Order: sequence, then structure tokens, then C-alpha cells
Amino acid sequence: MYMKSEVKEEIQTYIRYINENDLRDKCEEYIQMFFFLSQMMLEESLGADERVIQSMAQKMVGLLGQDLDIDFASPNDGMYGGLGVLTFSVHEIMGRTGELKETSELLDRFLLDQACQKADLFQQRKLSFGSYDILGGIAGVVYYLLDCEEILNQPEEKLKLRDLIRFLIYLSGDYSYWGKQILRYHIRRRQQFLAIERKTMKQGHINFGMAHGVAGPLVALAKAKRQGIQEMYLEEAIWKLFGLYEELCVENNGIVRYPRRLPIDCYVSKTSADLTENAGWCYGNLGIVRSLMKTAKYLRKPMEYAYYLDKLVDILAQPAKEYNLSSPIVCYGYGSVISIQKYAFLESQDERCLVNLERNVEITLKEHRKKMQDEGYRKDFSI
Repeated sequence: MYMKSEVKEEIQTYIRYINENDLRDKCEEYIQMFFFLSQMMLEESLGADERVIQSMAQKMVGLLGQDLDIDFASPNDGMYGGLGVLTFSVHEIMGRTGELKETSELLDRFLLDQACQKADLFQQRKLSFGSYDILGGIAGVVYYLLDCEEILNQPEEKLKLRDLIRFLIYLSGDYSYWGKQILRYHIRRRQQFLAIERKTMKQGHINFGMAHGVAGPLVALAKAKRQGIQEMYLEEAIWKLFGLYEELCVENNGIVRYPRRLPIDCYVSKTSADLTENAGWCYGNLGIVRSLMKTAKYLRKPMEYAYYLDKLVDILAQPAKEYNLSSPIVCYGYGSVISIQKYAFLESQDERCLVNLERNVEITLKEHRKKMQDEGYRKDFSI
């Protein structure tokens, strides 16, 4: 009860901050706040005043075409970029209130067109995770738009969406690289994000993390199949990616771990390396297991779903120190654990998903209070 009260107090503090500050010259902060409000409208148990939040959200939408300097012309935007976050937020508010329908549909179409531009610019030798992943890439856009009726019900828009799905299927095939058959999700040496990656993985790697790896395309493709989308080689692509996770899994004392960035020589020999070190969403085993759960659900495979549900519970049931986390945020902190627990429970109705939930919330609040001394953290509504 105490923790619930503390969470409500923190949320009310953020809402007051948004209501009392002029956001016109703070584009990035503006969009993060808009996302925050959209999520608060869904949390009835927190006691947030929906009328106040709705009024604030409408005010923000009204500012979009006025003084805010928002540039959405770049095809590099995905669901984590400004356009994606704004589009998702407006869609959430529209679903809750029935308002902003035209704005939501306009943003959905624009997001789709931007993703199509990204696919058109594809060159295998320049592939980076931002081309395909769940955050900045096409997988995230596909996953989101599969829930948008105005896209699915318009033949021209649906055809564009299917083009994106075909792009993800194409990347699931192989190509010849230095005489080896390599998955097209291969990120070559120069396109690797970190200097240490470019130094140590001279032939590049294949990313298996949740945030930037093939887990995102896997879930998006499985969702497309569940929605009745029929494309050549769709099922083959799904099972190929799913099979790689099964093949490369390493289990120790009941806890499963997976590669994060697998060097090409290890991929060829099917040898696991660079295994997950924490229980977060971004590069942790919990995020990957949750993605495999969702894939099994979309494919209507109850045995596989039950297996990964058990593995998810095993990870959650560990002592907190075994999570190997030190941040409250959603991407790679305790916030991701709580979020995964919540949605896994809502989906499965299995109360085992809630194991250690109170402990995890308490740790999250503790880490949050520590981070509040950092102004950058304090004003970052995306976390």
C-alpha cells in the first residue's frame, strides 16, 4: 500500500510539472511528456485525473502545427524516434477517448511511408540494426501497424505494410559472404555501432538481443501470420529465426541465456558466445524469453508457450542480485522487469509471473530516488 501511494505521488509530480511548464521550445521533452500522459490515461488504479490529462493531451496536439519545431522528414525514425512515440501516444489516447481519430490515422500513414522509404534505401553492405529492429527499425513499425485498422482496411496502405513484412522475410534468408552462407540480418564490420565491436568482430555479427536483434523481426513476423497475412516464405522465416534461439540457448541451473552479439565465425559453427548477462529487456535473457513467449502465442503453439512461460518465471524467481541490474529505467533496468511481469501476467493469467513483484517495485523506487539527483534523468519522460 505504501509503495502504491509513493508511485501515485511521483506520477502526480510529473503531471504538475507538465501542466505548469511552457513546452513550446522543448520538442523532444514535449513528445516524451505526451507519451507519459497517454500511458497515465490507461492506469485507472493510480487515480490520475483523466479529464486533466485529456485536456493537457489535446493542448499538446494543438501545438503540433504551430510553434513546435518537429522534423519528421527523416526515414531514420522508428517507433522509438519522435514520430513513432508521438504516433503511438495519439493512437493510445484515441483508443481510450475516441478523440483525435483523424490525427491518429494521419500519423499512422506518415509512419508507414517513412518505414517504406527506409526499406527502399536498403543496401546489404550498409545494414545496421536501425534498419530492422524493434526500436528504430521496420520490425517495430510493422508490429505497431498490425493493430491499426485503418491501415489494414485500406488496400493501398495494407500493400505497403506487406512490403515491409516481405522486407523482414527477405532479411531472414541467407546470402553468400566470404564463401559462407550467412543470415541477411548480418551487420558487417563497419556498420557495427561500437568501436569495440569493430575491433573484435572483424567479420561483423548477428544481433540476438531484444532491442536491436532478430527477436524483434521474429515477433513482428509471427504477429503478421496470426493476423492472417499470407506471404511466401513467411512461416519458413519465422521458424528459422525461432530455431536459431533454440539452437543457441545455453541453460545453467534452470536459467536460460542467449547470445547478444554473435560473431560470424560463431554463427557459422553454431557456437554460443557473448551470452546475456542481465535480466533486462534490451539485451537481457528476460526480454528474449518474453519475445519467444509471444511468438509461441501468435503461432498457437501451447507447448512452446508453456515452456517459455516456465523459463520466464525461473528468471523472475531469482534473487535480485542475479538480475544484475542497477537502474530503474525500462530499457535495461528494473522498470523492464516490472513491465514484463505485468504484461506476461495479463496475457497468461498465471500468477507465477508476479513473483517478487513487490520487491522489484521497491528496488525500482529506490533506484529512481537515487537517479532523481541527475537533472537529465529527472526530465527524461521516456524512461
